[in-house]
Amino acid sequence: MKVLHLFGNWKWTGPAEPAVDLARVQVRSGLEVTFACALPPDEGGKGIADKLREFRVPSWHELRLNKHFNVLDNSRDVKCLSARLKAEKFDVLHAHTPNDHFIGGVAAKLRSSGPCVVRTSYEGEGMKNTFRNRFLLERLTDGYIGSSLPAFDSDLSSFGMDGAVSRKLSPAVDCDAFSPALRAVSLRGEFGIPADAVCIGTVARIQRHRRFEVLLAAAARLAADLPEFRLVIIGRGTNAEEVLTGPARRLNLGKTLVMTGYRYEDYPRALAMLDVKVFLMPGSDGTCRAARQALAAGIPVIAADRGMLPEIVENGRTGFVIDDNEENLYEKMRLLAGNPDLRAEMGRAARERAMRLFSLAEYELQVRRLYEEVLSAQSGRH
Repeated sequence: MKVLHLFGNWKWTGPAEPAVDLARVQVRSGLEVTFACALPPDEGGKGIADKLREFRVPSWHELRLNKHFNVLDNSRDVKCLSARLKAEKFDVLHAHTPNDHFIGGVAAKLRSSGPCVVRTSYEGEGMKNTFRNRFLLERLTDGYIGSSLPAFDSDLSSFGMDGAVSRKLSPAVDCDAFSPALRAVSLRGEFGIPADAVCIGTVARIQRHRRFEVLLAAAARLAADLPEFRLVIIGRGTNAEEVLTGPARRLNLGKTLVMTGYRYEDYPRALAMLDVKVFLMPGSDGTCRAARQALAAGIPVIAADRGMLPEIVENGRTGFVIDDNEENLYEKMRLLAGNPDLRAEMGRAARERAMRLFSLAEYELQVRRLYEEVLSAQSGRH
């Protein structure tokens, strides 16, 4: 089977990791895979293309594949892609974001013998019922993969996808890359964190809507109880002074706050610094990848009752799902910080859950079965 993945961005962000993970496991399983994405605008910049080279996934970078719709670039991409589809005879074109879905869907449907178009949605609560999404899902989709149950049900209700093969599949993570064994080589030493400190933190772009004010308020209360507690923030953002560092100074967090910045090559080791992971607000990746990675690393997660987080975190067993006000968050942080046996028990359960539900090999198998069903349905129509 010959598969072309399209990804409308060059950045290693949002749903890029699950898309690339799927492609590399497909290569390993024997599919003939090509992954198309743009190159970074600056020479030497890091992006998806670097990861594709690292994982030895065949890639193609002749398309602009903007994140957002652009008439001139999209027209050029459709023409270029149409010629490629004619020359290479792909069986499946797998789209991962709205703009690459548009480019790939139009190019495929321009050809009577074009590939089947499969779309994965990484939304946690369903796509908006807009003209663009109706066009993409009702006219340009042969197979659809929803990543969360609420989103899957919402999309099936909102869009007429009667002719498409649809599945809800939990996105996978690389459980080998995010292993509890990394605690032994975490980055605690690099940041001067004592071995006996309890580290509670989050992985997030530092933005206004990510509810840092709630996390900081709860952390300030916990720091008064436990001087060796550390609040670890893994991420970066242009609003850091307004959203994080300024408020932290006013709360006298001082040495309690540890900011690692954005981690690229050593991100798994940075995550391994944490004893507890907090996830309050999904970002551009509605599948909440960082929560899945934390579970794979054997780290309990305190999650807000938002999006698909309640699907990921088993309340009371692998962490807690809460109404994320300051009092509730402080209470659960205090409980886990003061109870190493509970952290260990939840960490073991978290790892077991990740291995059972987020396996890359199982995810690849389920996606391949969907491809086969889509191709069978298409051949039946001709």
